[in-house]
Amino acid sequence: MSPYLVFVHGAGATGRVWQSQLLDFPHSTAPDLPGHPRGRVLPGVEAYAAWLAEEVGRLASGQPVVVGHSMGGAVALQAVLSFPGRFAGLVLVSTGPRLSVNPKFLDGLVRAPEATLERFVELCFAPGANPRVKAKVVESARQLGPEVLRQDLLACDSFDASGRLAEVGLPTLVVCGDRDVMTPPALSWELHRGIPRSALAVLPGAGHMVFLERRRLFRDTLRTFLHRVAGRG
Repeated sequence: MSPYLVFVHGAGATGRVWQSQLLDFPHSTAPDLPGHPRGRVLPGVEAYAAWLAEEVGRLASGQPVVVGHSMGGAVALQAVLSFPGRFAGLVLVSTGPRLSVNPKFLDGLVRAPEATLERFVELCFAPGANPRVKAKVVESARQLGPEVLRQDLLACDSFDASGRLAEVGLPTLVVCGDRDVMTPPALSWELHRGIPRSALAVLPGAGHMVFLERRRLFRDTLRTFLHRVAGRG
């Protein structure tokens, strides 16, 4: 049986961003992080990681594979570092060992929040991406509001697990789009080089939202990895 999956969304998003993946992988869930929209936004990646580890115990019997996108990738990585016994595998999507944020975004979300939010989402997609998919991501970010996105980006900016990658002992897949300008592929290569025996998949023609832009290829890449994880059991 395929391992249970827990999908973790990124900054300015909710679990609904993984709707297509929940259809592709029925044995899975995609919780909303606190404050997205219910509850309060937590103070940083470590706090989200502790919440995730506790949530995993509630959602799944046994050890799931955690799949994190962008900020969600940082949360997933931190959760595996802090609570390794809770998980069977790790998938890091469009993320990095650190997630420095351009100060112009942080300032813009205060000075011109709506325009900055739309610009942020625009940069998450490669040119030529499906406009209906982009519109859904923009609407989700608007519903959360620019302050949630700003708090998420501050959490990203303070995250740095560069010195701990060798501690990851779980099967790990790193996925990115070759046209990602938000978390450039160089960061995924750094994860791949630093995490022992990890696999790397660079998907062509995709930006930061690689799992939406190249849904089928992402699905097939993840399935191949899950066969590897299941084979260890």
